[in-house]
Amino acid sequence: MKWKLLGVVFVAACLKACTNVTPRTWELPPDVKALRVNGYDMAYIERGQGIPLVLVHGTLGDYRNWEAVMPQFSSHYRTISVSLRHAYPESWDGKGNDAALAQHAADLAAFSQALGAGPVHLLGHSRGGAVVLFAALAHPELTRTVILADPAPLVTLLPNRPEVQAAESQRTAMSRAMNERFREGDLEGGAALWINGVGGAGAWDAASATSRSVWRANAWTAKTLADDDRQPFACNDAARITAPVLLITGDRSPPIYGYMQEALHPCLKQVQKTVIPNAGHGMFRANPRFFTERVSEFLAAH
Repeated sequence: MKWKLLGVVFVAACLKACTNVTPRTWELPPDVKALRVNGYDMAYIERGQGIPLVLVHGTLGDYRNWEAVMPQFSSHYRTISVSLRHAYPESWDGKGNDAALAQHAADLAAFSQALGAGPVHLLGHSRGGAVVLFAALAHPELTRTVILADPAPLVTLLPNRPEVQAAESQRTAMSRAMNERFREGDLEGGAALWINGVGGAGAWDAASATSRSVWRANAWTAKTLADDDRQPFACNDAARITAPVLLITGDRSPPIYGYMQEALHPCLKQVQKTVIPNAGHGMFRANPRFFTERVSEFLAAH
């Protein structure tokens, strides 16, 4: 009952629009637009025409995360890749308390509504998957479909088993160690710690210079990660999501994301699942062709 009550409070927070106004002091790169929602200018890129498909990045990410799949999606959909509040092109120093999951979910819902194009397809990766999950729960009228690529594990939903608890404890310790590096001024060291943790040893060094630049630029947006994982979310919340859902994981993704999908799958009313071969947590970069094919098949059916 306690978790259920807290879940209601959290959803209410998502429903309530932020009234604080953050004046934009940063420049927008060429071809990047901004849409003012809840007092903040959300940056995004847009390609293609048709029903909107909104892409939502995960931890340390921004609108640039989806470049490998934008061409395929935009051939059939109005494909929009957003930067959540305080992500690049803003250069954020981590000050303030308005970058948590509830705020981002409220912003995403307001963004979808402001597009003025009816219900949208929402695709979220990692923490962005959790943002999509809460936005879809709070605003079913704005959501055509929900696509969750390795959605961030929500502790209150995870199975109560020793191996799950161990994986969650490891993730929490990694998140806290990353943020400690950030507080010490070591943005690259903190970001590398996280990327190696979710992508495997050596993932940071193996990544492109562009990817490492994106991760460094968004370092401070990870400050709420440990608290975000603990936002109340129960099986009966997932059951209230009316839109069709596609769950995606990579065949090499860390186990913690599999545990989240294991818990989420039986709670959803309309759900499909697919596994991306030869890919880990960053499956849309590792195998973009297979990723876009599976997602496009799902979208075409809805």
